[in-house]
Amino acid sequence: MNRLKYIIYITSIFLLFITCKKREKLDLSTIQTYHHIAIPLVNSQIGIDELLKRDTIGLVTTATNGGIEIAYESSSISVSASEIIDIPNQSFNESFSPPVIPIFQVGEDTTFSAQIIKPFSLGNKKIDSINFSYGENKVIITNNLMHDVEVTINIPSLVRKSAPSVFFYNCIINVAANSDKDTLIDLSIYNLDLTQGLPLGGLGYNELIIDYSVKIIGSGAPIAPNDDLTIDFTMENLEFARIDGDFKYIKDTLSPSLLTLAIFNLSEGSFNFSLTNPKIEHIIVNSFGFSANMGMDSMYYEDLSGIKIDDIKYDSTGLSPKIAPFYFPSIQQPINAFDSATTIIFMDNTNSSISSLINATPKTIISKPFAEINPVTSLPNDNYIESSSEISVSTEITLPLTGYANGWIMKDTIPFNAKVDELFSSETSIDSAIIKFTTTNYFPLDVKIDLILLDSTFTTIDTIADSELIIASGVIDANGKITTAQAVPTKLPCDGTCVDNLNNTRFIILRLSIGTTGVSSQESVKIYDDYKIELDIALLISGRMF
Repeated sequence: MNRLKYIIYITSIFLLFITCKKREKLDLSTIQTYHHIAIPLVNSQIGIDELLKRDTIGLVTTATNGGIEIAYESSSISVSASEIIDIPNQSFNESFSPPVIPIFQVGEDTTFSAQIIKPFSLGNKKIDSINFSYGENKVIITNNLMHDVEVTINIPSLVRKSAPSVFFYNCIINVAANSDKDTLIDLSIYNLDLTQGLPLGGLGYNELIIDYSVKIIGSGAPIAPNDDLTIDFTMENLEFARIDGDFKYIKDTLSPSLLTLAIFNLSEGSFNFSLTNPKIEHIIVNSFGFSANMGMDSMYYEDLSGIKIDDIKYDSTGLSPKIAPFYFPSIQQPINAFDSATTIIFMDNTNSSISSLINATPKTIISKPFAEINPVTSLPNDNYIESSSEISVSTEITLPLTGYANGWIMKDTIPFNAKVDELFSSETSIDSAIIKFTTTNYFPLDVKIDLILLDSTFTTIDTIADSELIIASGVIDANGKITTAQAVPTKLPCDGTCVDNLNNTRFIILRLSIGTTGVSSQESVKIYDDYKIELDIALLISGRMF
C-alpha cells in the first residue's frame, strides 16, 4: 500500500514538470488545406427585352394570349378637300348697247331688261351648290352713255343663308353719265345655287343666273352708235364650307410612304429567318361625302442601301396576286355629314406575298398609294365635300413572332470585374480550374453560346466555349407553348492562361447562335412574353489554399 502511494507521488511530480515546460512558437503558414471553391462569374437572364426590344424601332407588344408582336406604324398621309376641289376665280362681263336716238329728251326714260346664264367654271365637275365660307363679289358698272342710268341687278343663284327668299342683289344703282361705279359684297353670307338654269334652257348645274335691267334717264343728249353700258362681275378669293354635286372621276396621288422594318437590325447575322403570319393593315378614315377606291401605283421592298429587293403582290380575293398597280376594296363613306367612316384593308398570307419577304434582312417598304372617286364616268353621283373633309391613310405592319430561323446571331455585352488572383495568397497552389455553365432555356429555340472576353479597351482577349455550349429547345406542347424548360450543366477546363485572361477581363460579350428545331421543314414556333434563357457561370477552383 505504501509502495502504491509512492508511485503515484513520483508520477504526479513528473507530470507537473512536463506541464510547466515553455511551449515552442508554431508557424501557421505551414498549415495548408485542400479546398474546392466556386467563384461566381456571370448570372444573367436573357428575355424578350434583351433579344428583341433593343433590336427594333417597332413597338413590341404582348397579345392577349401572351404572344409577342412587333408593330411598325407609318406616318399618316392624307388627301384634303382642297386637293380634291378648288374653286377658281370667276370673271365675266355683260355689255349693253341701246338703240341710236338722235335726241333723248329730258324727262324721258326707257328701260331695257335681260337675263344671262353664265357658266361657273369647275372643270368636269357638275356642281349643284356651294356654301361659301369666304369670298368677294365685285360688280363694276361702267356707263359710257351721256345719260344717267339706274341699274337693277338680281342674282337668283346667290341665296342669302339667313333669308333664302332674298336674293343677293336687288336694288337700284345710280350711275352718272360717263362714269363708273363699283360695289364689293361679302359672299360668306350666301349660298350659290347653280341648278336654276334648267327650267330656262340651261344645264341644271354649273350655271350662274343673273337678271338685270337698265333704266336710261333722258338728258337731252343723243344716244350715239358707240354708246354702251358694261357690267363686270368678278368672284375671287373663293373658299367653301361645303360643296354638293357630281364630282365625276378624280384620281389623286398621295405622298409616298416609306416604312423601315428594322427587325433584328442589330443582329450579327441571320442566314435564314421567316415570320409566317405577318399582316399589313391600311387604316383609312374618310370624311368626304363619297366612297372611294384606293390602290397602289407601286409597292415594293428595298434594302437599307436603296437597292430593290422585290415587289409586293396583292389580290383582294387571294386568287391571283400581282404586282402594283392594284386596287384595294372600296373605301366607305360616312352616313352623316361631319362624320367619318373607317375602312381597314389588310394584306396577309391569304391575299399577298408579304410572308415571303418579311425575314431577317432589315428593309424599307416603299408604297405609292392613290385614291380614286367615281371611276365609272357614265353614272351620275351625289357627292359632297366639307371644307374639313379628308381621307387619311396610316399603315401598320404587325409581325407576330411566329416563324422559323437558323443562324440568328445575337449579342449582349455584360460588365465584368472579377479578379480571380486577388482572392488567394502567393502560397496558393491551384491543381485545377473549371468553368461551369448552368443554362436553362425557356425558348423554343436551340441555342449555341460563346463568351467573348474583352479588356478595358474592348479588345478581344479570348473566346470561351466557341459554340461548344449547346442549349436544347424547351419542350413544346401540342399548342406550341413551352411546358418544360431545358436545364443543361456544362463544364469546360480553364488553365492558367484562362485564369489570367479572366483577371484582365472587364466586359464579356454573350453571343447566341439561335435556331428553331424544325427549321429544315419550315416548322413554325411562336414566341411568348415569358420566354427566357437563364445563364449562370462560375469558376470552380480546386487546390491547396491559404
